[in-house]
Amino acid sequence: MVKEIPLQNGLVALVDDEDYERVSQYNWSVSYDKATSPRVQKNDKKNKTSNLKYFILEDIPPGKCIICKNHNHFDFTKENLKIVNKQDIKSTSMGHKGSSSKYKGVCWDKQYSKWRAMIAVNGKRKCLGRYENEDEAAKTYNNMAKKINPIARLNIIGSDNNASEPIVNKKIGQRKRVNTTSIYKGAFFHKICNKWAACITHNHKQIHLGFFTNEIEAAKAYDKKAIELFGDKAILNFPEGR
Repeated sequence: MVKEIPLQNGLVALVDDEDYERVSQYNWSVSYDKATSPRVQKNDKKNKTSNLKYFILEDIPPGKCIICKNHNHFDFTKENLKIVNKQDIKSTSMGHKGSSSKYKGVCWDKQYSKWRAMIAVNGKRKCLGRYENEDEAAKTYNNMAKKINPIARLNIIGSDNNASEPIVNKKIGQRKRVNTTSIYKGAFFHKICNKWAACITHNHKQIHLGFFTNEIEAAKAYDKKAIELFGDKAILNFPEGR
């Protein structure tokens, strides 16, 4: 079961149910580096940052790092996290945003008016030849990339293989939670009525689900409505009751 960790601006990080309790003890936020890849991290009392990927997997050997296999940098489920060598980062990444070619490892050579295939070998760029056809240059890059690194990201011929805006996750069926009176999604304590209440957001409108004698009933009311509105995509407080 996948659960949400709230971030700023209505964004959420996705984590496995088994990691939720440990992760949810901290406040996590998003920052962006020069490559535009978002990083979800926390600051501890000593002002030290901790990346959520490394917080979840822990004890990563020296010289290793973690990548998101589906390129969704907000998906921290263990199925999506993969430990690789640091030198594999470039070979498993997408092409540069704004490149002259839609393919990784390919660029337009103005001097020769042809498509040039390039690849990095031991930190040095190597020219693989110049081609009249952009697709042929991409295929040449793919062939060399496979020889150098079996896990290299290969171009999909005919598609745009360059980095785009990062994939983000927005909360489904709930506004950004600012009320922390309940540990359950969609449940909160109504001070005026002195009762527990439940609500859910659908199509940008908040739906009040009623008042309840205890927190559990409010959370279950939220789950029932979430299933009705979102079906299998609903993120529940009690998934075992689905």
